[in-house]
Amino acid sequence: MATKKSPPYSITSTTDGGVSSSNKYVAEFDNLGRLLAVYKKDSVGDFKILDPTAAEWTAVSTARGSGFTVPSSSGETLLQYNQNKHRTIGEWESSVPIAPEYLTYHTEIKNKETNAAAITVGDTTESAREIIATPPRVRTPQEFASSGSPRYTSGKSALALAYPYDIDITQDHLQITRHLYNRDGSVNLSAPGDSNKLLGETRGVVILPMPKASESGGAEWGESKVDVLGIGAASVFKRGFDTIETAIKGPEEFKGGYTIPGLIEEATKVGAATAGAAAIVGARYASQAAGMLGITISQEDLITRATGKAINPNAELLFRGPVLRDFGFRFTMIARNDTEAKEIRKIVQFFKAGSTPKYENAAFLGSPDIFQLEYKPQTVLNKFKPMSLNKVTIDYAPDGYWAAYEDSHPVSIVMSLEFSEIVPVYDKDYATTDDTVGF
Repeated sequence: MATKKSPPYSITSTTDGGVSSSNKYVAEFDNLGRLLAVYKKDSVGDFKILDPTAAEWTAVSTARGSGFTVPSSSGETLLQYNQNKHRTIGEWESSVPIAPEYLTYHTEIKNKETNAAAITVGDTTESAREIIATPPRVRTPQEFASSGSPRYTSGKSALALAYPYDIDITQDHLQITRHLYNRDGSVNLSAPGDSNKLLGETRGVVILPMPKASESGGAEWGESKVDVLGIGAASVFKRGFDTIETAIKGPEEFKGGYTIPGLIEEATKVGAATAGAAAIVGARYASQAAGMLGITISQEDLITRATGKAINPNAELLFRGPVLRDFGFRFTMIARNDTEAKEIRKIVQFFKAGSTPKYENAAFLGSPDIFQLEYKPQTVLNKFKPMSLNKVTIDYAPDGYWAAYEDSHPVSIVMSLEFSEIVPVYDKDYATTDDTVGF
């Protein structure tokens, strides 16, 4: 979070909450200019963050002074706010807006101050520097706190990982759970509601920041072209298909209609002239006869050269089937300390291992693990069917040059994940009463 701090100043306009003109304060503003924190100079000369629930913080945050409307050195908080945000007097505001995350920010800074105070003065060991740089977790992922989570499940592959290591799960994030691929003897799990049967034993959970969320879906449609004889053939099929008796007897029942006279008759019924249908039949046989003499000419060319007309392709766009959706995500991970670096390496290995096939023997290979993705904690965005991880791309030098810490861990890592849903989305998947966009 980008912030900006004011110079030290005094409060002369109030004595509420123990405020004294001899006290020195520093106001900290976020990138929108809102008040984020107030620091007070202590007896040893250090500025320590004020408790935002205390009366002194309220008094300081609203202090304006008699000369707040003009630039001066009076140093009231409102003056500091206006000088930080505005350049001209005409734009100055009469109250200080408070950033909504000021309570959370206070907790974070207070934890850093507490950790720093625990370090012996002059201690420059690696462990001391790490404690100062890394505040303890305030909130941890729910999966980490539950005794029934994968972290506590026996088995070397049961993991619960997160980046950032201290990610706040009350904010939107992406949760990815890895499962064994489970067929359970089923030969068709494409139907709505059946896909969850594919999710076998949990192999771990990874919690990542909210990515760029997008989706695309639909169905596959394809162009279909048939001449008038093809329409006649389709009519013959439909006539037989519409009867229960034909459906039971099977394809043999259709043979009677698939004769040249039968096709011409059906073509005439759908609006084609008998002479036109007969001409196409003649052109087809003429093309085949010419081919036997080594002359290559299509029935379309024969018709056009003889009549100046083209065969009507009766083009339509026909439904071909469902489309399996693809999703791609990209995460930039920068380690702030050694603990987080190890967490990042575990996350990379988690996805790489889950996407690889399992070697069983010279005859068979086992399917890679599959993944269930969820936007958490609550979201109106799309849901996901179980997915395969088709490709894992790790860029260890995303800035175009190699940069690493002392232990060779890259300063920055970009991880790209490409998923595909294993089963299609159908209309029945939208039969839900929840307040989301559905699948």
